[in-house]
Amino acid sequence: MKLQSVTRSLLIVGGLLASSSVFGQEAWQPDGLLRAFSRTAEAITGDIRLTRHEPARAGSATVTLALANGHRVRLSSVGTLAPGRDGGADARQRAEVLRFAQDPGPLLNGNMLCGDPATHPARYAALYRPARGGVNPALCMAVFSSKEPPRSLDSADLCAIYCYNR
Repeated sequence: MKLQSVTRSLLIVGGLLASSSVFGQEAWQPDGLLRAFSRTAEAITGDIRLTRHEPARAGSATVTLALANGHRVRLSSVGTLAPGRDGGADARQRAEVLRFAQDPGPLLNGNMLCGDPATHPARYAALYRPARGGVNPALCMAVFSSKEPPRSLDSADLCAIYCYNR
């Protein structure tokens, strides 16, 4: 690994640790490359890469989501979700809500995150670290088509939940 890459990585990690935004450890941490863990993620998104961008001014932080087919989409932080249940698990989950700048369109095998982007576009993602027993995915991404930000992981207009591991 080149010295420049190591220095850049250390700066990114230091920035994440020092950050006071809602990207705190309680919800999720941008981890770079994440491997598809759930069958849904394997079939639709494949492996993903998350890259966090600090706000230039008083605006919200943004995240770039790079999908396995090469599509990239920018998401903007809009806050956190009230705790909700993750697929009926006993543990309550806290999640970071991000708004898609645009639906990423067709992904692996022509699949979509939510459905037809003209009628059911992916509008919001809730990123969280699941608290399940056994083998845990590192991160799950619940995707919603609602026009308003979701209020919990159980909100209406939930399209799918995609889970990933390191």
